[in-house]
Amino acid sequence: MRLNQFFILVALTLTGCASVDTRVEVLQALDSQPDRYVGLYDGGKREFTISRTYASAGKICRVVVLPGEGGADATKHIESFCKVKGGKWR
Repeated sequence: MRLNQFFILVALTLTGCASVDTRVEVLQALDSQPDRYVGLYDGGKREFTISRTYASAGKICRVVVLPGEGGADATKHIESFCKVKGGKWR
């Protein structure tokens, strides 16, 4: 049972790392661009939009709209990125 939990945890961690690593442009834009900013990532092949920003005393979160799989007709994917002051986006 513990071994299964370990493998699930490792898989989730690696999946999260892979998605963050492939979107460096998105993470850079989160630090410097305003809401409604439209940018490109994945070598200029995919478009993203920074939709909204939410802030509290301890952290800031930004909502990003990403394209879905399957081209322009695909459903959009909405993802939130948050960080504490001085921290990294997660």
